[in-house]
Amino acid sequence: MLIQMDIKSGAGAWRYAVMILLFLSLLSPLGGQTKKPLKSADKKQPPQKAESVKKPDSKTIPKGKGDAKKKEPVKNDKGDASKGNEKKSRKAETEEKRKEREKKMIEWIEQTLEYGIQKDRREAINNILRVRDEAEKKRLGMKVSDVLKTESDAEVKVKGLTVLGEIKLSEASPVIQELLDDPSEDVCVAAVYAINSLKDKSASDRLIAKLGGQDFSKNSQLMEALITTLGDLGEIKAKDLALKKIKDNKSSAHNREILVLMLGKIGAVDSKDFLLSLLKNDDEDLSVRAYAANSLGRLNVREASAEIDKVVKQIESYPYKKKQQYYTLYIYCIAAMAKLGDEKAFPRLMNAMRSDSAGVRLRAINLIKEFKDKRTIDILKYKMNHDPNPKVQREARKALEEIEGTAKETDKKEEGTAQPVKKGKEAKEKPQPGKEKKPADEGIKPDDRPVKKDAPGPKKKETKKMVLP
Repeated sequence: MLIQMDIKSGAGAWRYAVMILLFLSLLSPLGGQTKKPLKSADKKQPPQKAESVKKPDSKTIPKGKGDAKKKEPVKNDKGDASKGNEKKSRKAETEEKRKEREKKMIEWIEQTLEYGIQKDRREAINNILRVRDEAEKKRLGMKVSDVLKTESDAEVKVKGLTVLGEIKLSEASPVIQELLDDPSEDVCVAAVYAINSLKDKSASDRLIAKLGGQDFSKNSQLMEALITTLGDLGEIKAKDLALKKIKDNKSSAHNREILVLMLGKIGAVDSKDFLLSLLKNDDEDLSVRAYAANSLGRLNVREASAEIDKVVKQIESYPYKKKQQYYTLYIYCIAAMAKLGDEKAFPRLMNAMRSDSAGVRLRAINLIKEFKDKRTIDILKYKMNHDPNPKVQREARKALEEIEGTAKETDKKEEGTAQPVKKGKEAKEKPQPGKEKKPADEGIKPDDRPVKKDAPGPKKKETKKMVLP
């Protein structure tokens, strides 16, 4: 209204014109500057420049050069080669760092052996097993051997003897043999097992003399270590002492058992009549009779198979409850017959694998491993995959690994075994609820001899991570 009044009045016409110009200048994006009209050529130019930047290859690259993309794998090969070189260099660098750490560890071992507290000295000795450089490992072993000559701490001696046996340092044999007469029984036991690890027959006479001086009426770790080691060394000279102590009523049942086993291991064939008398004696200890059958099998006394078969038939005639008491003897007799090549043993052994007792099945599987009959592969596969007891499954797998190399290799030789193997793995990893986890008669030893006790002293598991100085 005011503007119209001004225009009508003619007095504010110039003001109106100025206001219009200012208003137009504010609306302009160039702040009042007027745009020049673009020519048609100018309007097409920006798209052409953008196109030349985005797609230079489609218009400028000749057809012959367009094949460069096909040669890109060559560039990738070079890239792979460079990556391979980088991996090798990283591996070399890692190995170099490992060697440097090992060098520091070796220095720490040597210094700790000389100046460390007893706990650290035992740890230092144990860390010798971690050294990869065989020359350095042997040198450190000889250093331990020298330390043992004057060492007074029994635990350090035990650890040193154990490590010397594990690294198979035969040069330390004289020192090890001297420690057979150490005042500490633990040290003596460790020395015996070190000799066993070295398979050092030069120590046999000292071992027999040491065994002869023991009280056979008492069980001890030293007694068992001596008998076991002489058996493993196959020392026939120990036969006379063994026969004497087996016949001695004062000898403990356990000592008699392991002595009977030793007769088979040392190859005392001329003791077959004595072993047969033990087997057939109904008043004899059942374990002694079982180990007598085992030794007859080891000695390959084929004429003994008929006598063993008679014992088996006698046990089979017993009522169920009484038969359970003779399971150990029964299984050992069957295994001995199998070793002697008696075909009547195989169906009985297979039947033992079907027993409701997990302990009997375990015993049968462990004995199967000894004579490695390929006819047992199928039932072992079944036990590995479907037995209700996880421990039986594990032992069946181990038996297969010994008979055929690996359980996987045996699976490949059968058609259509993929699904059962899968089920077996699932059964192993996730046992079904309600199934037995431990055999009812797990007290029965699954091996063919008493379990060998480890040498006393610090266990390997106690080794802690070493903190280098």
